[in-house]
Amino acid sequence: MKNTIITMMLSMAFIIIPSFDSNAAIGDYFTVGDFTYLVNNDNQTVTLAFAPYVSGQVVIPETVEYNGINYTVTIIGEGAFFENEGIITDVTIPNTVTTIGNCAFSQCEGLKSIVIPNSVTIIGELAFHGCKGAESITLGNSVKSIGDMAFSGCSKVTSLTIPQSVTYIGYSAFSTCYALDAIYITDLAKWCQIDFFDSNPLVYAKHLYLNGEEITDLVIPENIRTIKPYAFNGYKGLKSVTIPASTTSIGWHAFSMCRNLESIIIDEKNPKYDSRENCNAIIDKETNSLFMGCKNSIVPNSVTSIGAGAFSNCYGLTEISLPNSVSRIEESAFYDCLNLKDVTIPKTMSYIGTWAFTSCTSLDNIYCYAFNPPNGEFESFMGVNEVSCVLHVPKGQTQAYKKSYVWIRFQNNIVDDIDLHLEPGDVNGDEHVNVTDVTSLVNMILGVTIKNDYTADVNGDGKVNVSDVTALINRILGIK
Repeated sequence: MKNTIITMMLSMAFIIIPSFDSNAAIGDYFTVGDFTYLVNNDNQTVTLAFAPYVSGQVVIPETVEYNGINYTVTIIGEGAFFENEGIITDVTIPNTVTTIGNCAFSQCEGLKSIVIPNSVTIIGELAFHGCKGAESITLGNSVKSIGDMAFSGCSKVTSLTIPQSVTYIGYSAFSTCYALDAIYITDLAKWCQIDFFDSNPLVYAKHLYLNGEEITDLVIPENIRTIKPYAFNGYKGLKSVTIPASTTSIGWHAFSMCRNLESIIIDEKNPKYDSRENCNAIIDKETNSLFMGCKNSIVPNSVTSIGAGAFSNCYGLTEISLPNSVSRIEESAFYDCLNLKDVTIPKTMSYIGTWAFTSCTSLDNIYCYAFNPPNGEFESFMGVNEVSCVLHVPKGQTQAYKKSYVWIRFQNNIVDDIDLHLEPGDVNGDEHVNVTDVTSLVNMILGVTIKNDYTADVNGDGKVNVSDVTALINRILGIK
């Protein structure tokens, strides 16, 4: 966004000292009243390029006459009213304007309301950024694209109607609109097709209304085949979701951060997804990855991974037990689950992604059954209270977990109280006694790997040395 502002300011520098021509041609500037205009490429329309000193109630004309020629105003240019020296309280945009440029009204803090006419199709980046005095936003029924941070900082706006025409909402388009309480839409299918760039205003709004009816129990109609990424991201009013057989594409984070979600049902005829065993989750049939859960989810013993953001911001989740079929937890899977207290990680776990349990501040116990510390990232447990949270690991594996950079934050609060009931001689903890255990044992004796007295003391004499290698070989060969 800094680049946008810098580019806009540089372009303004050229606007301040334009070359004027008594016979305006394409690319020429001319001034009429308070506004400076730029002649567009068609030589029939103009861009309102610069208006630094206007104040109060501003009316932008539909047409402007210059040297006997009438031009239609179709664009409000980049930075046209940016930080204007006057205080704009109201602006009337004519029905001839189709594009509102980047930063056009950025930082117009005195603006009381924002009304976009039906002619406008494009609202640029930062177009109304920082208009913190605006109490309402009205979008015309032709708006297709809302640029990055277009309405960010409009902190007094309480409701917003998104017209059916909108197909794109850019990054942080409504960020810090803290007063936003309700979003109104008229077509659920069109809403599901919007390309949200991590920008859904539902992150702030508490209510979503479809044709005047609040959506709390969302039933996706049969005609919807695709739900785009972030379609319902952050919607706090959502309690249940029902997905039909026809919906075969659900985008990244489509239902993430829906903290009050209680029920998820997939039509059993759906070829792509299921909610097997009434698990209250969405599972990809092909990969067996659970990529969306809720506070009542139970992970079936056929799921192989927990997808990115699957349970993020699920405030109702208090405990989760992952079955032995799960080997991966992807990034942000349980991010900001503030009330999550107990987590059971299976012995099959091999990888825990970045921010997987970040900001799970209520975690009391992590029961990790994996003999060898699962790989992952240092940030996997960032924000977890490492003083009060106890990490429970397999017997004899305290040092191994202390040495792992994923688990090092718990080094003062590790308890090796999990009994995997390993056979004597199962040095590497893979539940088999064979020649690979001989290699593991030799490496322990040589100091290549961390010693585990519980599994490596094969002959039970309280020491780990070469005599244990002999005992292990004899055991593999069946010699007593």
